[in-house]
Amino acid sequence: MQPFELSGTYTNRSFINKPEIVNDFNKLQFAEAALALFAALDGRVSGILSWPTNGDDSERAVMDLDGETVGREPLLLRLHGVGSKGSDIESFDYVYELTLAKHWPESTKPRTCLVGSVMRACDSRCRRKLN
Repeated sequence: MQPFELSGTYTNRSFINKPEIVNDFNKLQFAEAALALFAALDGRVSGILSWPTNGDDSERAVMDLDGETVGREPLLLRLHGVGSKGSDIESFDYVYELTLAKHWPESTKPRTCLVGSVMRACDSRCRRKLN
């Protein structure tokens, strides 16, 4: 798969990192969001990550994403996400690394799937000092 083929929309699901056995899988769920990516021919990647901030989904928090393809075999993306200027999450600052999950063509309704990890790059105190 070429990096530009990753352009599209995805569902982002985040989980709490608990090393112990958890009897209720729902206790690991942290967040669910919409991820929209645009991958250019030169390997640059941009997009947004957004999630509802109220019950009826009429308002959304938005993180702006910018990054690049840093590996091709296997495909590896590195993204930097910051909260949109002027928003309640403006201080959010995260780094994401994503790779393409194995594609099983013989499966029912196969989809492109990105898996990865996230790290808080700078907490809210750090972001206030930078601004």
